[in-house]
Formats: sequence, structure tokens, C-alpha cells
Amino acid sequence: MSGPRIAEGVKLVTHDEMKTQAEERTREPAKINEELQREIEDRKRAEKALREETIRNEAILQTAMDGFCVIDIRGEILKANYAASEILGYSIENLVGTNIRDFETTEAPEEIAKHIDKVLNTGSDRFEIKHCRKDGEMVDLEASVNFLIGKDDGFFSCFFHDITARKQAEKALRERETALEARTNELKEVNSALRVLLRQRDEDRRELEGNVVLNVKQLVEPYVDKLKRSPLNAKQRAYLSELESSLNDIVSPFVHELTSKYLALTPREIEISHLVREGKTTKEVAELLNLSARTIEFHRRNIRTKIGIKSGKASLRSHLLSVEDH
Repeated sequence: MSGPRIAEGVKLVTHDEMKTQAEERTREPAKINEELQREIEDRKRAEKALREETIRNEAILQTAMDGFCVIDIRGEILKANYAASEILGYSIENLVGTNIRDFETTEAPEEIAKHIDKVLNTGSDRFEIKHCRKDGEMVDLEASVNFLIGKDDGFFSCFFHDITARKQAEKALRERETALEARTNELKEVNSALRVLLRQRDEDRRELEGNVVLNVKQLVEPYVDKLKRSPLNAKQRAYLSELESSLNDIVSPFVHELTSKYLALTPREIEISHLVREGKTTKEVAELLNLSARTIEFHRRNIRTKIGIKSGKASLRSHLLSVEDH
């Protein structure tokens, strides 16, 4: 008897093939389970790394020298570090939940509004501001504020540090500079006054020396010359010689400064020169010396020639003044 007929197109599966198929179907759940276990391990490692990074960042923020706050768009402090607590004088618990508008500051409201607008428009701002600590002391702060977009809403991150000591040092420096500037101006005024006094002293000295020389030439030398021409005995001539020598010794300390400039001038020309140097006109000199204006003009021409003024337009008085100053 023949066996059962197999329908055409139906493939017979051997025992080994059925075993292989069963093993593959068994292996698929195991593979899926292995992949799930790997994903779980990866997620655990990522979560651990995130926790470690969060702890590290928290430690950095809490030990930072600068104060740090996270502030929501309504102005409420969501987070603060230890430095912020120290700078502002509040505990971290008191800072968190407080609105920054509750802090006293000397900054005008419109100025604060400008800073907020700048942060919102540009994403950041850096500025100085005065804040009142819990104990009432005002401190100068330098703040750096950034606006960030979170998952649910925007918020501000704010770093700040106390610059009170620096501001006080700057103020003291400005006051010192102001005091030094005032002192410098005082010294300049004193120096100017001293220069005026020294110039006046030199003018007085030159005037005294000039008067001595003129007096000797006008009041003494004419009589000495007359005595020389008089009949004198030997003893009288010795006295006269000693007198002339003494007169020369008297004027010798300053004769090189004054008389040498007018070495070629006569006593009358020296006298006129001094009056011209003082600003006297020809008419005034003539009246003072009881001479005619023509005589004074004659002497002026001689003086110009002897002291080397060649240009007819050059001022005799200016030249005499320049000679005296040197």
C-alpha cells in the first residue's frame, strides 16, 4: 500500500530544520532582552555621569568666590550660592524665594529697567550697582547677568562680587589726586610770586648799582677831575690817588654789569640812557635835565651809535632793556 500523497508545492521540513527554526525563535527574545539590558546600563551610566556633573557644578558654585543667583523672569531668586549669602548678609534659605525688587539699592528704577531691557534684548549685561546688606550696610557690586531659555521658561543667571574696597580705594585716589592738583597749583602760584620777587629784586639791584655808578660819575668824578687839574702838593696828590682807587673799589663789584655796557658813554649819556630805559620821552628827559629837546636828541643819536644800533627803526629803549636783562 502506497503512503499518503504530499500536495504539490508543499515543501517537507526535516527534523533538523525544525530544530534550527525553534532555536532561532528562542534566540530572538534573548537578543531583545540583551539589547534592553544594554540600554538600561547605558542609561544608568548617563544618569550617574549627570549626577556627578551636577554635584561637581554645585560644588563649584558653592565654593566660588563670586556670588551666584538664578532668578526667574518675575525677579524671584530660585537658587543662590554661599558667596551670595556672604556678600548680601542673608542665609541661602532667606535668599531663595526673595524677589530682587525687595532689596534696597541706590540705583534709580529707570536705570535698573535699562539693565533689564539690555539683558532681554542682547542676552547679557555687565554693570555696577549698590546693594543694601541685611545689616543695612551699602556695598558696591559688579554684576554680570545673562538671560537663558530653559525647558519651561526663561531665567536670569547672575554672577556678582563685592568691589566696595576697590571703589573706596578709587575714591581715596581721586581725592588724593585732587589734593595734589590743588597743592601743585598752590606751588605754581608760589613759584610765580617768587619769580616776580626775584625779578623785582634783580631790578632793584640793577637800579641801585646804576645809581651808585651814576652818582660816582656825576657827583664825585667831576670833582676828582677838578682836583687833578688843581695845584696840589705831593701829599695831597697821594690822598687824591687813594680816593680815586677807593672809589673804583666801591663800584668794581658791579661795574662790569652796568658800566661796561656803557663804557664808551659819557656820564650825561648814561644818565639819559637810564631815563630812556624807564620809558621817558625826549621831551620828558629834557624837562628833567633842564636841557633842550634838540640836545637830548643829539645825545640819543650818540648813544645809538656807541651801543651799536644801526637800524633807524630799532627802538633805543627796547635795546637798552635787553642789554640790562643780560
